[in-house]
Amino acid sequence: MLLKKSPVLNAFLKITAVAALSVIGASSASADIVSDRFSAVTAAEQAFRQQPDNSDIQFKLGRAYLMAGRYLSAWQCLNKLVLRDPYNEKARLYMGLAAIGNNNKTAAQSILSPITKVSPVDLGLALTLAGQPTEAIKRMEPLLSTPSNSARLRQNLAFAYAMAERWNDASKMAGQDLSADQVNARLSQWSRVIREKNGAVQLQAFIGVPPAKDYGFLSSTPASLSLIHISEPTRLDVI
Repeated sequence: MLLKKSPVLNAFLKITAVAALSVIGASSASADIVSDRFSAVTAAEQAFRQQPDNSDIQFKLGRAYLMAGRYLSAWQCLNKLVLRDPYNEKARLYMGLAAIGNNNKTAAQSILSPITKVSPVDLGLALTLAGQPTEAIKRMEPLLSTPSNSARLRQNLAFAYAMAERWNDASKMAGQDLSADQVNARLSQWSRVIREKNGAVQLQAFIGVPPAKDYGFLSSTPASLSLIHISEPTRLDVI
């Protein structure tokens, strides 16, 4: 069944594509961006209802939930997708971020550990937020001597150093792209993020959108919220 072309669908495709590029490293979002992300969720749900077996659309819905601060819905949506398609590493990455948003870093670590083909820059930040900065550093440092070396890599690596309490290394790495004043401000920001143990608040610092009221995947009523428990996913084969 083909999706009908519509302005809302076009907006969904555009917004979720942008979201994929900006999920790592955002600091704050304007009211317009927040509104756009909520609109993206509505359009993504509409698309998914038309093609519930389409893995790409389901991934985009899970990503749209995440970018709108709906971490529970993102978890549930992406968990279903990963159980059906355990080799979908993009879904694993965003599912890991959703687990962090739900403040379950143990589950996030389990989800992220098998990933081998996703960009180490994105995976590195996810691992850092999941409480594994040493593993993140191990994944990212080798890229410093390759064409993949970039400001984004260096800043994500600097954050991993900070999370690992290697503040001198964090300052030196961040200073490759920032002025001294900017480095001090960045390290102060990271210090506040690191002291905040709640995963949702930490994730907000990078996505830029606060956690939203969330009743679950494709749900707009709080009927069973008290029954929902975020736990580690069913064991999946290591990729």
